[in-house]
Amino acid sequence: MRLLSWSILFAVGIWPVAWFLWRALQGEANAVIAVGSMMIGTFGGLLFLVSQIYMQTTEFGVTTQRIIFKSGVISRYTNEIPLSSLENVNLHQSIFSRIFGYGKLEINGSGGSGVWTPPVQDPVSLRAVISEARIATEAAPRFMARPRHIDQAHNNDRRSSSRPKPNRPTV
Repeated sequence: MRLLSWSILFAVGIWPVAWFLWRALQGEANAVIAVGSMMIGTFGGLLFLVSQIYMQTTEFGVTTQRIIFKSGVISRYTNEIPLSSLENVNLHQSIFSRIFGYGKLEINGSGGSGVWTPPVQDPVSLRAVISEARIATEAAPRFMARPRHIDQAHNNDRRSSSRPKPNRPTV
């Protein structure tokens, strides 16, 4: 993602402006070339800025209980999938992304909820981490509170009702 962002900045943002300045130094620039290169350069700079904001405001995390995805600057999008309801994790890599070692994961939970990760470095190891976390939550012991015996609850109620109640003013 960073490589793409910086490539856009240089190819679409800086290169047209540098080309115009080179033509201007040689005396071959005119107003059409100036306006065109400045517009293309501004567009490239805006694309760079948008991609940088996206990278800085997108969070993806795996905890012991859930997978969390958050993104957005002004409006916020959050999606959480409990590991207990995780159904599958699919890996998507093109030839280019395999060469550079990045990819996206599609994480689906029960009930149709799903999350696409942003492009992450080494998605195979992230997939393994998610699988290990899922196995750990399935193997974790489940504790249930033991219900109190009815007589014990009754005795506790009787003790509390035998205490004198404080005088409280009524409003």
